[in-house]
Amino acid sequence: MEHQVASFFPVPVVSLKITEDENEKVKSFFFSNIRGKEYNGKYINDECQSLIHYREVFDEFRKLFWLREKIKKYSNFVYKNVMNHITDLEVTDAWFNYAKKGSWQYVHNHCNSVISGTLFIDVGEDFLVFHSPYEKSSSTGNIMVDNPSQEENKLGYTFHNTRIQTEVSNGTILLWPSYLKHSYLPTNKEGRLSLSFNCLPTKFNSLYFTRSGLQKNITTDTCILS
Repeated sequence: MEHQVASFFPVPVVSLKITEDENEKVKSFFFSNIRGKEYNGKYINDECQSLIHYREVFDEFRKLFWLREKIKKYSNFVYKNVMNHITDLEVTDAWFNYAKKGSWQYVHNHCNSVISGTLFIDVGEDFLVFHSPYEKSSSTGNIMVDNPSQEENKLGYTFHNTRIQTEVSNGTILLWPSYLKHSYLPTNKEGRLSLSFNCLPTKFNSLYFTRSGLQKNITTDTCILS
């Protein structure tokens, strides 16, 4: 049957890279200064005890300032050039994730953030799984009345997908809107290492409609503690 299909309001997931030397520099720093050391920011994952988070690393280690600036540059590129915002972003939080073989990360998203991302430092060949906003969850239930088949669509469409696996490798940085849920499956690698982060705008640019229907912008300065 002859037809046209439009895709409204797509969700961007952007992939970038750092150099091999830069990635090795981050990895060496982690094992020399954090892993196996006494560190107050160490946190064992509640759901998966073999997954360890090392939080607030940009605040604690000034030697990672260059990485913070690079992530800030990439995040602003996505926020402004891909998503068409006009305000600047600041990196507000970052943490290393160290996973033993068999570790996994449950489905979650990031609060108090507009753009989130992960630098995959030592993961081998791996995937990050993104979940449709319509997928059933413990918090939202299932807003779909009739769940679609997950078999390949015969016309090539992907609207039925509730989960999409995105391939990543060492040095990959993925960025996405913070509301988007994601997870990863049990890893086959011993010592899977990544760094995740959140970003917020340095000011909020609010859009509203007047009675005449004209768009107005209100810019509100905010204080970002980072």
